Amino acid sequence: MPLQRLSNWIGKRVRAGKKSAEALRQTIGGIGMMQEIANAFHKMGFWFLIFFMIGCLLGGYAIHKYQNYQMSEAVMIGGMVYDNKVFDLKRRP
Repeated sequence: MPLQRLSNWIGKRVRAGKKSAEALRQTIGGIGMMQEIANAFHKMGFWFLIFFMIGCLLGGYAIHKYQNYQMSEAVMIGGMVYDNKVFDLKRRP
């Protein structure tokens, strides 16, 4: 009889181990899914940062070109308006 009890005890432990291993596999699968989600957010953040930086560079270049255009126009005309006051632009000798 003690052999039968030992066999039952071992069987219970084996079944519990299999259940535990299955629970561990599910947990690891959940962690893998969370890592995939985190990687997706990292990829989206990377591309957002790239497009943001490109936008900043293009915006800065556009402002530079616009200001150069405005200044060359003011020099051609010979004057400009600033703060509702008219200024003459003259070249210094």
